[in-house]
Amino acid sequence: MIKRKQSSPRETKRKKSKFEDWQNKNPSKTFKDYYAESQAAKILRGKPHQTLGGSLCQNDFSTSGQRMFKWLRKLGLERDDVCVDYGCGTLRIGLHVISHLKPGAYWGLDVSEYFLEEGRKLIDDKLVAEKQPNLRVISPAAVAEGREGIWSLSRARIEASDTCVGAPNGK
Repeated sequence: MIKRKQSSPRETKRKKSKFEDWQNKNPSKTFKDYYAESQAAKILRGKPHQTLGGSLCQNDFSTSGQRMFKWLRKLGLERDDVCVDYGCGTLRIGLHVISHLKPGAYWGLDVSEYFLEEGRKLIDDKLVAEKQPNLRVISPAAVAEGREGIWSLSRARIEASDTCVGAPNGK
């Protein structure tokens, strides 16, 4: 599990102020939009990110999701399963799950089309053509379309952070 530095009250206030300034300029948009835009801007500038894009803070893109994938396999993720990855980002873990599952069985949902496009660029075109992952921006329609999935990576991530026992980065 990645340990994040606790923000100081001053830093928290600065971040809140940045969001409020942005929201004043974009009154019809939500925090989800702010997050997606601000993270996409960082990726475009080439700034390393913990979990998004090809320039990660730790490890390279192709190997960074392997530990979580191995853990999912230990939990019982089988080739015949359908997996819904709610918050798939740029497919750091999805790359390995897509490779493992049958065609059309991976559902990657995220708040940003930009993240999904970056993920498509970071994984092999042949893999996308062969495995036909379903990648969608989170919406009621996309959730309804992918809700038949029996595996939820978001749920597995929550369990990993709650217990840390047997989790990919657990102690």
